[in-house]
Amino acid sequence: MSSTDFFKKPDQQIESARDNKIAAEHISKTNLDYLAEIILRIKPVAEGYASELKQREIMVDLKSSKHSITFSMKYKDGGHHSLTLGSSHSDNRIEITGNYTNDDGRPYSSTDGKSYDQTNWSDDIYKEKLEKCIEDFIFYASRHGGI
Repeated sequence: MSSTDFFKKPDQQIESARDNKIAAEHISKTNLDYLAEIILRIKPVAEGYASELKQREIMVDLKSSKHSITFSMKYKDGGHHSLTLGSSHSDNRIEITGNYTNDDGRPYSSTDGKSYDQTNWSDDIYKEKLEKCIEDFIFYASRHGGI
């Protein structure tokens, strides 16, 4: 076998790796662009819930950037319960993370075990997760000195 014959297979593998890298970069950018669109759509929803809670004297902190939004509520003892929508995967898929203060005062974080993109995302997912976060905050308030 000549060296030319030998290098056909490695050349194909190199080309395939380049193509895969280009495709992955495209997917990552597409997902990040889609996340930015989602943030623009759901920010008013989060602002509405924050306004309603503030009327009920619940401390709410809402922070957003182009690629994430965090809705955080504070307990009287300084503990918190929050929901963050952002990207945390290498391909920039959407992930929702809950962060809260555990009963022992330590911070805790969890996801719903899912990641989202254009094929399986609906803005209603965020609304449902936000409402659950608020319900949990109120449920656990007595363990953290109240609201």
